[in-house]
Amino acid sequence: MAEQKDNRSANVPWSESELQISIDAYLYMMQLEASGVPFSVTEQEKLLASGPLLNRNEASVRYRLRNISQVMQERGEATLKAYSAAPQVGKNVKARLHGLLDERQGTLRAIRQMSSNRGAEAVGLDDVLAGLSQLKEMISSLALQPGPVAGIGHNNPPEDIVIGADDFSEAVRAISRIESAVSVGAPDIGTVERSSNILVTLGMKSALWAGQRLTDFAKAGAVAAGTGAGLSLSGLGGQIVETLNQVFAYLF
Repeated sequence: MAEQKDNRSANVPWSESELQISIDAYLYMMQLEASGVPFSVTEQEKLLASGPLLNRNEASVRYRLRNISQVMQERGEATLKAYSAAPQVGKNVKARLHGLLDERQGTLRAIRQMSSNRGAEAVGLDDVLAGLSQLKEMISSLALQPGPVAGIGHNNPPEDIVIGADDFSEAVRAISRIESAVSVGAPDIGTVERSSNILVTLGMKSALWAGQRLTDFAKAGAVAAGTGAGLSLSGLGGQIVETLNQVFAYLF
């Protein structure tokens, strides 16, 4: 039987919510790249297409991210290496992407700072373990929350990304594996990278959750979530990036 073609996103205009999700995903990956944290763009595309961009296939998601590279390039910003600029951007969409980036000036400044600071300071094992311990404590507190801590819901697309206790518990276990792997004389790089991928995915989910409630990641502390869990979750993506930056700076 011939494989059925995925016709999602054919001739369907992108909603404001979908463009915002795409921008926030792009900027989160920019933070990872600027910090020297390895990640799989393919896995992040799959995450987007299976949840918050459910109405879009992976090829459509990938092309939209290339459109964002085009807009970033026009603004004189760095772009993600994995996404060459695709100049065929509709005038209306381009204006909306510029507007969303205008609302995220603090994030763009932070990314530029990450790039300029990369490798500026030596990182020791004590620094790495302290950072991992702090991140574990933060995530462990979220894991104790009953039921899903957060979800992303829209009228279009209809799917949620639900972040719950299982996600946090898995992340805590991943941190423990990283701690063990870096504490030996010859660190197990493979274990670190596999465990890091789990944290990167959790960071992406939390960054998208925060992006739906903020116009700027720099204002994460003011998120109107109303709960301690919400406040912690809003800053989780940045904490993951910072911690993994230390890990990989130490290893390499």
